[in-house]
Amino acid sequence: METNQRIRVVLDAERKSVPKLLTRSRTIYTCMSSATAEFPAPTPTMAVFGGQVQALDTAQLAMTTRAAGTRATRDAKAGIVVSSLESLLQYVQGLCDASPSQATTLIAAAGMQALQRGTHAKPVLGAKVGILPGSVALAANRSLLVGATRAACVFAWEYSADGGKTWVATTPTSAARTVVTGLPSATSVTFRVSASTTKIPGAWSQVVTLLVH
Repeated sequence: METNQRIRVVLDAERKSVPKLLTRSRTIYTCMSSATAEFPAPTPTMAVFGGQVQALDTAQLAMTTRAAGTRATRDAKAGIVVSSLESLLQYVQGLCDASPSQATTLIAAAGMQALQRGTHAKPVLGAKVGILPGSVALAANRSLLVGATRAACVFAWEYSADGGKTWVATTPTSAARTVVTGLPSATSVTFRVSASTTKIPGAWSQVVTLLVH
Protein backbone atom coordinates (compact mmCIF):
# COMPACT_ATOMS: atom_id res chain seq x y z
CA MET A 1 0.00 0.00 0.00
CA GLU A 2 1.33 3.42 -0.90
CA THR A 3 2.03 5.66 2.06
CA ASN A 4 0.64 9.18 1.86
CA GLN A 5 3.41 11.73 1.91
CA ARG A 6 3.52 14.80 4.06
CA ILE A 7 6.03 17.58 3.64
CA ARG A 8 7.55 18.33 7.02
CA VAL A 9 8.99 21.77 7.70
CA VAL A 10 12.46 21.95 9.27
CA LEU A 11 14.48 24.94 10.43
CA ASP A 12 17.90 23.67 9.34
CA ALA A 13 19.33 25.75 12.19
CA GLU A 14 22.61 24.87 13.92
CA ARG A 15 21.69 25.48 17.53
CA LYS A 16 25.12 24.70 18.94
CA SER A 17 26.61 27.71 17.16
CA VAL A 18 25.01 31.01 18.07
CA PRO A 19 26.48 32.84 15.01
CA LYS A 20 24.88 30.23 12.73
CA LEU A 21 21.67 30.39 14.73
CA LEU A 22 21.65 34.15 14.21
CA THR A 23 22.19 33.76 10.47
CA ARG A 24 19.25 31.37 10.09
CA SER A 25 17.06 33.52 12.34
CA ARG A 26 17.77 36.64 10.29
CA THR A 27 16.96 34.75 7.09
CA ILE A 28 13.62 33.52 8.44
CA TYR A 29 12.81 36.96 9.84
CA THR A 30 13.56 38.66 6.51
CA CYS A 31 11.62 36.12 4.47
CA MET A 32 8.52 36.04 6.65
CA SER A 33 8.49 39.82 7.09
CA SER A 34 8.46 40.15 3.29
CA ALA A 35 5.58 37.70 2.88
CA THR A 36 2.84 39.05 5.12
CA ALA A 37 0.13 37.85 2.73
CA GLU A 38 1.30 34.25 3.14
CA PHE A 39 1.95 34.62 6.88
CA PRO A 40 -0.68 36.99 8.28
CA ALA A 41 -0.64 35.87 11.92
CA PRO A 42 2.68 34.32 13.00
CA THR A 43 3.42 33.63 16.65
CA PRO A 44 5.42 35.51 17.74
CA THR A 45 4.84 38.47 15.46
CA MET A 46 7.71 39.49 13.24
CA ALA A 47 8.15 42.68 15.27
CA VAL A 48 8.62 40.62 18.44
CA PHE A 49 10.81 38.03 16.76
CA GLY A 50 12.98 40.70 15.16
CA GLY A 51 13.53 42.23 18.59
CA GLN A 52 14.49 38.85 20.02
CA VAL A 53 17.03 38.27 17.25
CA GLN A 54 18.48 41.74 17.78
CA ALA A 55 18.72 41.12 21.52
CA LEU A 56 20.61 37.89 20.89
CA ASP A 57 22.94 39.66 18.46
CA THR A 58 23.66 42.32 21.09
CA ALA A 59 24.23 39.69 23.78
CA GLN A 60 26.57 37.75 21.49
CA LEU A 61 28.60 40.90 20.83
CA ALA A 62 28.74 41.68 24.56
CA MET A 63 30.52 38.37 25.15
CA THR A 64 33.62 39.78 23.46
CA THR A 65 34.11 41.93 26.57
CA ARG A 66 34.43 38.75 28.69
CA ALA A 67 32.46 40.54 31.40
CA ALA A 68 30.87 38.41 34.10
CA GLY A 69 27.39 37.20 33.26
CA THR A 70 27.57 37.90 29.52
CA ARG A 71 27.58 34.20 28.59
CA ALA A 72 24.56 33.44 30.76
CA THR A 73 22.71 36.39 29.26
CA ARG A 74 23.62 35.27 25.74
CA ASP A 75 22.44 31.72 26.42
CA ALA A 76 19.13 32.98 27.82
CA LYS A 77 18.57 35.14 24.73
CA ALA A 78 19.43 32.17 22.50
CA GLY A 79 16.86 30.06 24.30
CA ILE A 80 14.19 32.68 23.59
CA VAL A 81 15.07 32.76 19.89
CA VAL A 82 15.05 28.96 19.63
CA SER A 83 11.65 28.82 21.32
CA SER A 84 10.27 31.39 18.89
CA LEU A 85 11.75 29.54 15.91
CA GLU A 86 9.99 26.37 17.04
CA SER A 87 6.72 28.30 17.33
CA LEU A 88 7.15 29.79 13.85
CA LEU A 89 7.97 26.36 12.46
CA GLN A 90 4.73 24.96 13.88
CA TYR A 91 2.83 27.90 12.40
CA VAL A 92 4.26 27.29 8.93
CA GLN A 93 3.71 23.54 9.30
CA GLY A 94 0.05 24.16 10.08
CA LEU A 95 -0.35 26.28 6.94
CA CYS A 96 1.35 23.58 4.87
CA ASP A 97 -0.86 20.84 6.29
CA ALA A 98 -3.95 22.93 5.51
CA SER A 99 -2.82 23.58 1.91
CA PRO A 100 -0.57 20.67 0.84
CA SER A 101 -0.40 21.84 -2.77
CA GLN A 102 1.15 25.13 -1.59
CA ALA A 103 3.49 23.59 0.98
CA THR A 104 6.70 23.89 -1.02
CA THR A 105 5.96 27.50 -1.90
CA LEU A 106 5.10 28.40 1.69
CA ILE A 107 8.23 26.78 3.09
CA ALA A 108 10.46 28.61 0.63
CA ALA A 109 8.69 31.89 1.39
CA ALA A 110 9.37 31.38 5.10
CA GLY A 111 13.08 30.77 4.53
CA MET A 112 12.77 27.26 5.97
CA GLN A 113 13.50 23.83 4.53
CA ALA A 114 11.29 20.93 3.46
CA LEU A 115 11.74 17.33 4.51
CA GLN A 116 9.36 14.92 2.85
CA ARG A 117 8.41 11.96 4.98
CA GLY A 118 5.61 9.49 5.38
CA THR A 119 2.65 10.48 7.51
CA HIS A 120 3.87 8.02 10.15
CA ALA A 121 7.13 9.87 10.76
CA LYS A 122 8.46 9.66 14.31
CA PRO A 123 7.00 12.50 16.41
CA VAL A 124 9.08 14.89 18.50
CA LEU A 125 7.80 13.15 21.63
CA GLY A 126 6.29 9.68 21.82
CA ALA A 127 4.45 8.26 24.83
CA LYS A 128 3.04 4.84 25.63
CA VAL A 129 1.61 3.18 28.71
CA GLY A 130 4.34 1.53 30.78
CA ILE A 131 4.50 -2.00 32.13
CA LEU A 132 3.88 -0.97 35.72
CA PRO A 133 0.59 0.65 36.82
CA GLY A 134 0.85 4.44 36.80
CA SER A 135 3.87 4.50 34.49
CA VAL A 136 4.46 5.94 31.03
CA ALA A 137 7.44 5.40 28.72
CA LEU A 138 8.58 8.53 26.87
CA ALA A 139 10.85 8.74 23.83
CA ALA A 140 12.15 12.03 22.43
CA ASN A 141 13.19 12.58 18.82
CA ARG A 142 16.68 13.95 19.35
CA SER A 143 17.17 15.04 15.72
CA LEU A 144 14.02 17.16 15.75
CA LEU A 145 14.97 18.74 19.06
CA VAL A 146 18.64 19.56 18.51
CA GLY A 147 19.33 18.82 14.85
CA ALA A 148 22.36 16.92 13.63
CA THR A 149 24.73 18.03 16.38
CA ARG A 150 26.62 15.30 18.23
CA ALA A 151 27.10 17.44 21.30
CA ALA A 152 26.07 15.95 24.63
CA CYS A 153 22.46 16.69 25.50
CA VAL A 154 20.45 16.78 28.69
CA PHE A 155 16.78 15.89 28.30
CA ALA A 156 14.37 17.51 30.74
CA TRP A 157 10.96 15.90 31.20
CA GLU A 158 7.79 17.34 32.70
CA TYR A 159 4.21 16.18 33.09
CA SER A 160 0.91 17.80 34.00
CA ALA A 161 -2.21 16.13 35.36
CA ASP A 162 -4.34 19.27 35.12
CA GLY A 163 -4.18 20.11 31.44
CA GLY A 164 -0.97 22.13 31.58
CA LYS A 165 -1.88 24.48 34.41
CA THR A 166 0.93 23.11 36.58
CA TRP A 167 3.95 21.03 35.60
CA VAL A 168 5.97 18.48 37.55
CA ALA A 169 9.61 17.94 36.62
CA THR A 170 11.09 14.44 36.62
CA THR A 171 14.75 13.40 36.69
CA PRO A 172 16.69 14.73 33.67
CA THR A 173 18.46 12.14 31.52
CA SER A 174 21.33 12.00 29.07
CA ALA A 175 19.38 9.49 26.99
CA ALA A 176 16.38 10.39 24.81
CA ARG A 177 14.17 7.94 26.72
CA THR A 178 12.74 7.76 30.21
CA VAL A 179 9.97 6.11 32.20
CA VAL A 180 7.79 8.27 34.43
CA THR A 181 6.27 6.43 37.39
CA GLY A 182 3.84 7.23 40.18
CA LEU A 183 1.31 8.84 37.86
CA PRO A 184 -2.39 8.98 38.80
CA SER A 185 -4.30 6.11 37.22
CA ALA A 186 -7.36 6.60 35.00
CA THR A 187 -6.17 10.17 34.36
CA SER A 188 -5.17 11.97 31.16
CA VAL A 189 -1.62 13.18 31.73
CA THR A 190 0.23 15.62 29.46
CA PHE A 191 3.97 15.36 28.81
CA ARG A 192 6.67 17.55 27.29
CA VAL A 193 10.43 17.43 26.82
CA SER A 194 13.31 19.79 26.14
CA ALA A 195 16.85 19.00 25.04
CA SER A 196 19.72 21.29 26.00
CA THR A 197 23.29 21.20 24.78
CA THR A 198 26.17 22.71 26.73
CA LYS A 199 25.70 26.04 24.98
CA ILE A 200 22.06 26.32 23.98
CA PRO A 201 19.13 25.85 26.38
CA GLY A 202 16.34 23.83 24.86
CA ALA A 203 12.77 24.95 24.22
CA TRP A 204 9.85 22.82 25.38
CA SER A 205 8.42 20.50 22.76
CA GLN A 206 4.83 20.18 21.70
CA VAL A 207 2.88 18.28 24.31
CA VAL A 208 1.48 14.76 24.09
CA THR A 209 -1.40 13.53 26.25
CA LEU A 210 -2.01 9.92 27.29
CA LEU A 211 -4.59 8.18 29.47
CA VAL A 212 -2.61 6.52 32.26
CA HIS A 213 -3.68 3.03 33.36
